[in-house]
Amino acid sequence: PYNTNRIRAYLDDIPLTTGDGVSTLEDIDVNSIGRLVILKGPSSALYGPGLGGIVRFTSPYPGQPGFSASALSEIGSFRSRKYGLTGTYKKNKWAIAGGLSHSSTDGYRENSRYKRTNAFLSARRFEQMHTLSLTFHLVRLYAEIPSSLNETDFLNDPYQAGGSWGQINGYEEYVKFLGGMSLQSELSRNIKNRITLFSTSADPFERRPFNTLDDRSFNLGVREYLEFSFQQIKLQTGFEYFHEWYNWQIFETLPETTGLLLADHEEIRRYLNGFILGQWRPNDKFLVDAGFNVNLLNYRLQTNYRVDSTDQSGNYRYNPVLSPRLGISYRHSG
Repeated sequence: PYNTNRIRAYLDDIPLTTGDGVSTLEDIDVNSIGRLVILKGPSSALYGPGLGGIVRFTSPYPGQPGFSASALSEIGSFRSRKYGLTGTYKKNKWAIAGGLSHSSTDGYRENSRYKRTNAFLSARRFEQMHTLSLTFHLVRLYAEIPSSLNETDFLNDPYQAGGSWGQINGYEEYVKFLGGMSLQSELSRNIKNRITLFSTSADPFERRPFNTLDDRSFNLGVREYLEFSFQQIKLQTGFEYFHEWYNWQIFETLPETTGLLLADHEEIRRYLNGFILGQWRPNDKFLVDAGFNVNLLNYRLQTNYRVDSTDQSGNYRYNPVLSPRLGISYRHSG
């Protein structure tokens, strides 16, 4: 139930970050991660200026030819349980990995039950100059929200849910799907290209004391990456385009059910992220890199209904954001 708008996240070059900049990292189960790369701070020219950095997940890859499988079972306090099954297969030109896991807990406090089911499948097909990759990920979540306590309530009864959230049994649930296809090509000895087509969808529902949010989103996008290398110089360039349809409705929250419709909005969000980065490595110890990232963002809002009759419809556009980068690195070894 927690997320952040301070970082950007990717799974196999597929954005986990939504059109309004929100990333939910725990949607990716650890059993479906083969490799994790963290780029700290707003310094990445290739993935955009995430204020807190960039997180890149990579799907598991079979290490040895043949078939292998593993099972996981864990139990803990407060009826915490986790079960998982993963399998891999590698032969000739194919490499496949997949898995299913389920986590649940009753929680330390009232109104803090949590259940999450993850399923993933990744496949790669190798040819002489090309590699085709497929990625699919599904998550189903139900998470009750106990909210926060003031100091007095915490000292008297730290197990209780926070005020109004406990009274209305506040929770969030959703189903999210992610899918993508990537083609990586060695066009020549010095030129590499990777193009990724992706799509994600989500259907969340959140019951809150002040109102109830029911929203849905669907997006399509493409990411293009081109790399040139010549002796000590490497040039990386490309772009990422993202188009998202988002619909959200606000309802009245009643003690036992959902009340009247208060608002109904539709959004279309679009962003274009272009990047270029040059690197010069004169020897094994020095690295000089320079580049920039430009981000274009706009969205269209359509107010279908508001109980106060305020119409917020219109086209909204942010000024282009240019993020330059210059770095000099030196590796000292004793």
